[in-house]
Amino acid sequence: MDLIAPLQGQDHPTVLLLGNYRPALTLARVLRRQGYKVICSVEGCDGGAEHCRYVDELWGHRPVSSDPEGFLADLKGFLRERPEIEVVYPVAEEFVRVFAEHEEHLPFGPVYAMTPPDLVRACLDKLGLMTLAVLNKVPTAPFEMVHTLSGFSQAVERIGLPLVIRPEKSTERIGGKKAVVCETVSDLQAVVHELARGMRNLLLQRKVEGRRHNLYFAAQNGQIVRYLHAVILRTDMPDGTGLAVEGETIEPDPELKDYATRLIKALGYTGVGCAQFLVNEQDGSISFLEINPRIAGNHAVPEAAGLMLSTVAIALAQFPEKPVRSLEGKAGLKYVWTAGDLLGAKLAYLRGDVGAKESYRWLWRAVSAAWRADVHMKWCWRDPLPGFFSLNEVLPSFSGLLRRVRRWPSEKVEAWHGS
Repeated sequence: MDLIAPLQGQDHPTVLLLGNYRPALTLARVLRRQGYKVICSVEGCDGGAEHCRYVDELWGHRPVSSDPEGFLADLKGFLRERPEIEVVYPVAEEFVRVFAEHEEHLPFGPVYAMTPPDLVRACLDKLGLMTLAVLNKVPTAPFEMVHTLSGFSQAVERIGLPLVIRPEKSTERIGGKKAVVCETVSDLQAVVHELARGMRNLLLQRKVEGRRHNLYFAAQNGQIVRYLHAVILRTDMPDGTGLAVEGETIEPDPELKDYATRLIKALGYTGVGCAQFLVNEQDGSISFLEINPRIAGNHAVPEAAGLMLSTVAIALAQFPEKPVRSLEGKAGLKYVWTAGDLLGAKLAYLRGDVGAKESYRWLWRAVSAAWRADVHMKWCWRDPLPGFFSLNEVLPSFSGLLRRVRRWPSEKVEAWHGS
């Protein structure tokens, strides 16, 4: 076990999780079992910590995305008031990005369980990272970064259709989407119309057919010490972009692991992360996508597979030169994010991306996958409320049950939380 000794010798060290979304639930469940007291920020994209029995306290602050200086001031004040907080764990990318961009303003004292800021900046620089991949002979589909509408049109001519368009900042969206696939000229015109409302830096890349492969890892001084290979079977978007809602872990593919090893070595990477590739199962072609320098959105997967990245991230930040035991994660685990799956079906139907018949098929696949899954992103038998409430946001039929849960006497809820 990769256990972390309290920096100040306390019996119950405290960790502050920043980002109230799926991985925070897994982190809270793991770190509480390791003896930590868990505080979680309230800001997050899909919530859950407010219902989690393993979260001891919630912390409110000014929004990190729109007011980073205000957030950092709030953080500094909170850490001054709560000296028992030994570990600050930026979970969501917004917090990781702000910490990397404002490294010199981070409050002194706690351990920041994150990849070093210079490496975060290198990985968030999509153009620089893809250039590094090309230099290290890692296959990468043709790409360009554009900053103006005129540059956009010229890049499209050079790359050609079909192509995929992504904002430089992965926290931004184009028409509500993380990435837009353009197969035809009419698709491009729709994107140009959206961009006319507010141009942002965009990465254009030739579309490559295939499934997305996630390589979860921990590395130390450029060497991989923890590794798990997973393939995404479905996402919350009909075109395969978006967030993973179903996948499985598989035996490591030597070629993909070699490419990941080259990049991690070239970066001199220390910390946890997730490297992503597209793999065409028909012809075997591969294209590098990105490295996310943080705990992944589907962090429950590597944790269930035995990588223990929750504590490894703290260990590498606290003692970067202390050797971490090497191991590979378990293959054959099926995983799902059911609430995201059902919401994806609902939004795709409302947008007109799928018809009624296909939406029913989607719902059936979501339910079937949930029944067969070994790992759920939010659901946990010992901690069921976050899963219930996330489903309630999608399925109104859950509302009656949840109202009854809310009416329970507080002592019963407290007794259940303590069981």
